[in-house]
Amino acid sequence: MSTSSSTPVATHAPLNWNRPLHYVIAVDGRQPSKDAFEYLTSLIQKNDKITMIHIFNQAVMDTLPYEGKPTTVREYYENRCVSRVSIIHIENEGFL
Repeated sequence: MSTSSSTPVATHAPLNWNRPLHYVIAVDGRQPSKDAFEYLTSLIQKNDKITMIHIFNQAVMDTLPYEGKPTTVREYYENRCVSRVSIIHIENEGFL
């Protein structure tokens, strides 16, 4: 695809795949992860599912900032899923 100013650049892949889709995303407390999640939710359509995976090192739990603690990360993303409950199915087992 050309990137000249006269040709629009696609912002995401075409959404003409067979539905429903099941997305998997790794999340943490950092901003790039939050941005990726927000982008992913812009692609979601009814009956699609998201599985969120948060892997962390138990040995460094005490040194993690508040934003990186597993309970904080889980609450942050679950709250965002609840606000989009009509289009997102929460896979609780996806949080490790």
